Amino acid sequence: MKEICREKPEDAPVGKLIQIAANRFRRRANDNLTAHGLTLEQMKILSHLAREGGEAPQAGLETVFAVRRSSMTAILQNMEKSGLLTREKNEADARVKKVILTEKGKGLYRELHEFISDLDASLTKGFSEEERAALKKALLGMLRNLDETERTGSC
Repeated sequence: MKEICREKPEDAPVGKLIQIAANRFRRRANDNLTAHGLTLEQMKILSHLAREGGEAPQAGLETVFAVRRSSMTAILQNMEKSGLLTREKNEADARVKKVILTEKGKGLYRELHEFISDLDASLTKGFSEEERAALKKALLGMLRNLDETERTGSC
């Protein structure tokens, strides 16, 4: 008989709690975004492009979202097919692509931006400003630690 996991959240390792929170956030976001033909990953790209004046180099998106070129290419191809963005090759170097938000993409971003902002705010509902700042500082520290272990190849 399969044993049921009885681990209390407060006893779980930090990494597991982050994974659970991220999965729940992604699920709630995708439940709403799929009705608009989007995934959370696509919405994050729309948001980034909107904040960057409507365009960014593809390599920059790969860095910002910490994804491999092949993964980003697949996401962008789907978004391009949906008419949310276009990709233009650099005349000097065809390997370099600029990603440009279309009017349809801008409109969808404007329509869904408030939902995503509200969902993001719900993560720290009831937290004081000090608690929010401490959480952000801790998460940024974790990201630095992960970057360091990736560079050095150690745990």
